[in-house]
Amino acid sequence: LFGIRLGSISFRSEGAKFVINKSDAFFNQLDDDSIIELHFQPDYRYNQASKDATIHQQIYHNFLDAKFVLLVPSATIIAYTLKHDILYPKDFFAKSEFGILEIYDIGDIKSWKQRKNGEIINYFKEHDKKMMLIRGYGVYIYGRDIYEMVRKIEILERSCKVLGE
Repeated sequence: LFGIRLGSISFRSEGAKFVINKSDAFFNQLDDDSIIELHFQPDYRYNQASKDATIHQQIYHNFLDAKFVLLVPSATIIAYTLKHDILYPKDFFAKSEFGILEIYDIGDIKSWKQRKNGEIINYFKEHDKKMMLIRGYGVYIYGRDIYEMVRKIEILERSCKVLGE
């Protein structure tokens, strides 16, 4: 699901804090040295954290039911999003889990870095969904149960692979 150094994973800890992978973390070897606890109020520690820390912080701040946040840049999912505007699952699991999924178009790639934080939060607010499929970027998902979130990503990835063949 994750690349060796791509993507991000976090969980809400106590109060206005969360734990996220560091920017140099290897996902196949996560340990205490590859994660960092951050406060919702950004400080110097954000420099060590994943570049996605601000988005994770904003999701926790805006959605009280968010206990975990993942950015999964699956090559299979990204490849599918580059060729389609909507995901119409054909397999049983994805069809029953998601139905039809919109693929969010980031538009101008050059300005995406500056726009992504606001657009991701706005998407979640406006669509009342906990998963965002982003063209050429990956999937953001948040929730209370990490196992359920990973299950959904696995179903989505399998469906994209089936549809792509």
